[in-house]
Amino acid sequence: MLSLLNSITCSVAFVAKGINLSKFTLNHDYNIQVSYELSSLINAVEIANS
Repeated sequence: MLSLLNSITCSVAFVAKGINLSKFTLNHDYNIQVSYELSSLINAVEIANS
């Protein structure tokens, strides 16, 4: 149950990031920052699920 909740939270955060991304013309640094945040989020969820 907990892993399902974590997966949903991750998905919602990912979608929210995607919506934010689509609103802006991105520069290179911002792309790197968002990618880093998404990787950190996914890693945190994987650790929580393990």
